Amino acid sequence: KLTHMSNEFDFYTVLCEDANGRGRECVCCIAKKNTPNIFRCLLLSLVQCVPEIKFQVNCLMVESGTEELDVIRNVFPKAKVQLCRTWVLETLYNKAVEIEGFSYDSMWNFLCKLADSPSPSKYADCLRKMTTVFSKEFVRYFKNNWHPYKELWVDSWAFESNKGDVLRSFVRAHQQMIASELLSSWKIVDYIKIFYKLQTQKAEAVDFSEGEVSKHYRQICPVELADLVDEEISAAK
Repeated sequence: KLTHMSNEFDFYTVLCEDANGRGRECVCCIAKKNTPNIFRCLLLSLVQCVPEIKFQVNCLMVESGTEELDVIRNVFPKAKVQLCRTWVLETLYNKAVEIEGFSYDSMWNFLCKLADSPSPSKYADCLRKMTTVFSKEFVRYFKNNWHPYKELWVDSWAFESNKGDVLRSFVRAHQQMIASELLSSWKIVDYIKIFYKLQTQKAEAVDFSEGEVSKHYRQICPVELADLVDEEISAAK
């Protein structure tokens, strides 16, 4: 979700990891801020366009709360749903600073250790020690709002260890690419035009003759530079 696109609209994207380990945009949407059920609309649109994907998604990671869990599980019944760990940590840390009224490195370090717990017993041990770092108010907030969903963001229950960091990097790179093309003063038609341009560039890249381009660069560049060009062309496909 890109929230700073404008004062009126947000931009939503669903990314997937392809067979080569790269992030791919598979559906996007421009919607007015606070549009209800937008996530459900995105997922259903994806399944309508690619019906076979419904039973092929193994893991789906979201940067939001737990309100949409039932929707996700209904649309992708075989997918393990997880919350982006970095997003959870940032949310917890900001709440801790709000409640405690100050910030210490020890607060962030403790939350990271908790999220990285390699086993349920290690997580339970961290939980018992939480009062040594945080106030009772924050511990109560955590136990009421995040502990019941530990399977969604703690490493011990992860679909694949550290996968969240990889997917987070996909999201960050995509957000930076989109943000670099946008101006907050634009009208909605301007946003549509730029998104269309970006999609058109991707479509044109599919038609590149990799062999011809690679051959040309190998004629004029050192081998190591030509190899880099090959990598960039492959990444654009």
